[in-house]
Amino acid sequence: MTTAVRLLNGVTREFAKTIATIDPLLPSSRALKENINVTEFLREFVEARTPAAGRYDTKLLLRLPESSVGPVIRFNRTRLLQIAENLLQNSIYWLRQGPLPDGGRREVSVEVTSKGFEWSDSGPGIRPSLESSIFDAYVSDKPKAESSGLGLHVVSTFLELERCSIRLNEQRNSIGRRYKFEIDLNGAAITTNSF
Repeated sequence: MTTAVRLLNGVTREFAKTIATIDPLLPSSRALKENINVTEFLREFVEARTPAAGRYDTKLLLRLPESSVGPVIRFNRTRLLQIAENLLQNSIYWLRQGPLPDGGRREVSVEVTSKGFEWSDSGPGIRPSLESSIFDAYVSDKPKAESSGLGLHVVSTFLELERCSIRLNEQRNSIGRRYKFEIDLNGAAITTNSF
């Protein structure tokens, strides 16, 4: 009973967030936007979350191109933080579950690109049957008791609200699964840097 109540509370919270992103008149939807340097934002995020990732024996790495500082976007900082947090929690979950295809190392990689950033981890990757629906609401490979299936859907929705997007890269890991997310922030870009 307690597990069911917790799951219902989690689903209700995520559902309320999703509804808030759809209705522009709701107070939480009218959040202020600010200019955000994507590289600096991700640097701060990785630095702040590295100790928490370490508790799960996971390395959290930020990869920066040598020649650029990445794009500057006009975005709501809280929503961008929620996007990064949802991606991190998803990675940590799968790194803890396995299988880990590359020798058991637990690693999350965030790489700044000219369009935004790429997010990947050394976990099992996306099951092929979910590749085309992974960003849909209530789609998850996690057991129902452990997931509402809204984490990646919320990420996608927050990005779409700003004319941005997330997609699953075609690259496959050593067990043949797609594992890398490309986050395109060009729709919110003020400036971009070509690498």
